[in-house]
Amino acid sequence: MKILNYKLILPLFVAVALTGCVGEDLSEHHIDNKVYVSSGKVCDDLLIKKGVTELSREIEVKTALPAEQDIEVTFDAVPMLCIDYNLIYNDNATVLDPECYEIPQKTTLVKAGAITGDKVVVNFKNLDKLDATRRYVLPVAVTNITNIDLLESSRNVYFVFKGGSLIDVVAGISNIYFEVKWTNPNLVRRIDVITVEALVYSDDWTGGRKDNSLNSLFGVEGHFLVRLGDAGREPNDLQVVTPATSESNFPPNNVAPVVPVGVWTHIAIVYNTYTHKRIYYQNGKKVYEDDKADTPVNLISNTIYGNEHKCFVGRSWDDNRWFAGCVSELRVWTVERKADELMKYAYELNTEVSDTNGLLCYWKFNEGTGKIVRDYSENGCNLEAEKGSPVWTPVALPQKKEK
Repeated sequence: MKILNYKLILPLFVAVALTGCVGEDLSEHHIDNKVYVSSGKVCDDLLIKKGVTELSREIEVKTALPAEQDIEVTFDAVPMLCIDYNLIYNDNATVLDPECYEIPQKTTLVKAGAITGDKVVVNFKNLDKLDATRRYVLPVAVTNITNIDLLESSRNVYFVFKGGSLIDVVAGISNIYFEVKWTNPNLVRRIDVITVEALVYSDDWTGGRKDNSLNSLFGVEGHFLVRLGDAGREPNDLQVVTPATSESNFPPNNVAPVVPVGVWTHIAIVYNTYTHKRIYYQNGKKVYEDDKADTPVNLISNTIYGNEHKCFVGRSWDDNRWFAGCVSELRVWTVERKADELMKYAYELNTEVSDTNGLLCYWKFNEGTGKIVRDYSENGCNLEAEKGSPVWTPVALPQKKEK
């Protein structure tokens, strides 16, 4: 009998509960509308780098619900908050000097019916005066607000400056490629001396492909091509195809050290018809040399087996011979670069102050977004990725040596 009573009472309880909800005004249940900073509490991607004197960042505010009336939100720098920042984030940053920033328009308006206003821009300047061995912070906070409450936990924004690496982003170019479209073809129809250098990296030089995978870095199929791997070679064993009349490819199999897996490596190829030298450098060290350079290089195109092959980065013969890794600082010269020059400028070449005599093209691969890779030489042969976009990967190069 007790069980039967429970079965009768339960539906009755539910019916009463549901009846109690019917007449309730749902509009009385609401969330308080507040303003909050939606652009992030800490902006720590501001790098102190040589040649970078100005930067800009933005602050954005939003409301949880559409504003019932116009809302004004005012920001300003609050240097005293540097103490709070260091305590909260266990840092030892110095407050940024006023000569290094400005906030041209400090107030933004969220109009009635909207949920966001115009972004507040913070301009940073005179950054060349900062010490790259130190950290700096600019605290910016909401100092006034009208017609609404502020979400207190999002009042402050901290802009943090720190010493940047020479290279902080690189391009993964697996499965994609770039056609080199020469702005002045006459420069590359006959090249008596050429140096090709780059920083390369891969976790797996096969890229998941089958045996004899071939990694094309730069050049023209069948004429002049810098690549890793070939039939009978390890996929990270560098081989250069050249127009030499005798033994066109070098170095021979298993003669030079392979490019290691999981390590950033600087490689450089020299082909000089005046001295007849063909040289392969790894990290500035000569690992192979012979005297078989006797025919000038043509980087326009080559006809082989009835197919036209253009100059590419990350491609040769067909779409399957892509480069299974990341690349940075790819440069092509029409002069011979020596070992000391290769290592001195391996991670950075400042075209404004460095000797760039003979620099044919210079792709940093540091854009960080998009499909376009800028040519920093005066020839302006920008690259555009095909079959996809580069995988832009944050790095810190050169890597610091462990103590």
